[in-house]
Amino acid sequence: MAELADRSRVLSLRFAGEAIRDHSVSAGLFAKKIAAAQSLVVHLAESRLAKQPRAHGGRSTIAAECELFLRPMRPGSVVLELVLPPKEETLFPDLPDFAELVLADARDTLAYFTSADEHALDRLVPSPAHRKYVLADLTVIAPSSKSDLSVEFDGNDGQPRRLVRPPTKQLHELLASAQDATPQVLEEPRFVEAKGMAVLRGSEIVKWKETYDVLELDLESAWRPKHLDWEDCHLELRHPIAVTVEEREVDLWVASHDSLGISSVGSSEDEAREAFAHEFAVLWCEIAMEGDERLTADAVALKHKLLDLVQQPTLL
Repeated sequence: MAELADRSRVLSLRFAGEAIRDHSVSAGLFAKKIAAAQSLVVHLAESRLAKQPRAHGGRSTIAAECELFLRPMRPGSVVLELVLPPKEETLFPDLPDFAELVLADARDTLAYFTSADEHALDRLVPSPAHRKYVLADLTVIAPSSKSDLSVEFDGNDGQPRRLVRPPTKQLHELLASAQDATPQVLEEPRFVEAKGMAVLRGSEIVKWKETYDVLELDLESAWRPKHLDWEDCHLELRHPIAVTVEEREVDLWVASHDSLGISSVGSSEDEAREAFAHEFAVLWCEIAMEGDERLTADAVALKHKLLDLVQQPTLL
């Protein structure tokens, strides 16, 4: 069990704060933080081995062997633990093995990231190619200082520490230090759905200022509805959205849109699309049409997404 494991073989992240107490953390957001924690371990292991970094986390021996636990620590908190299996017997039992060194690196990177210690991160992850992915993982895991979600971890000295995303300027400097030194590799063009801030002239974008969110599109599995209908609710969208529709198992289809937090299932592709339209209509009626004072902060943010997205609602 995770409670009995040697703490040097455990990476523990404690999630707390108002968002946890109010149960207002979306499953999609929490899943991304879990995936980023596992990806961080993979990228740090690859850095130690000087292997080519995996752009999307991928699999590694350490990630495959780590057992994942989610458990309550105290009321209003949840603990994510990546636990290594029991240590194999060796002639030098007091020396840390490779996996323990990687988890120690992970604790150090969490501390260095919070303090925006660029030089310490450079020493720990000297390859800019690896450091770029490590910083991307940390950016996903760490909440901002103003977030209603808090994350704590135990440092290598055993002391509890709070993980916080550095201020925007320092974060950009950290990312730029890895990006500037990374050899530029020409990649194939990718289709994405992006949300951000732009300068418009009429309906034409003349300058893209800042990107807030990017979703890569799989055009082969993307469904791009311009309107969604469910019973008496007809919603005309300002532009098509990219919904991923894929068959996960035999007779199990999933239609999902990450930024809206919708993941609907059906026994066929048409049923999954119909279920997606139903969930979207429910969100419109229960979130978009509700007063801000009756919604959580996350729900208000989702409400504004829906209002920006829907051009003309018709409720018959």
